[in-house]
Amino acid sequence: MDQSDQKGLEQFRTAEYATSTPQLKDLHNHITPHYAARWRVIGTLLGIPSGTLDIIKYDNRDKARPCCDAVLDEWLEVDPSASWNKLLSVIQSPAVSSDQAAEKGD
Repeated sequence: MDQSDQKGLEQFRTAEYATSTPQLKDLHNHITPHYAARWRVIGTLLGIPSGTLDIIKYDNRDKARPCCDAVLDEWLEVDPSASWNKLLSVIQSPAVSSDQAAEKGD
């Protein structure tokens, strides 16, 4: 992730956004373009069961961007404590944010 991307994501660490629940359109705009290829790892780290991730993979024909959006949508639906802080902690983890992991999806 380059500096401008990091700066854009850091805006969500401000007091205004830190505990607020993300909106799916914001996730689609700010997260999916950069982390689509890591959708399964993100889903796992967000606590989505592997069976649900398998269904997402099947339903979206294993295409990274739709899978990533579906994971984020599922997370918003099932996690009452979903927040920008939680998501940013996940995407900044080494499993997601390493240079090899940050490949863009289709």
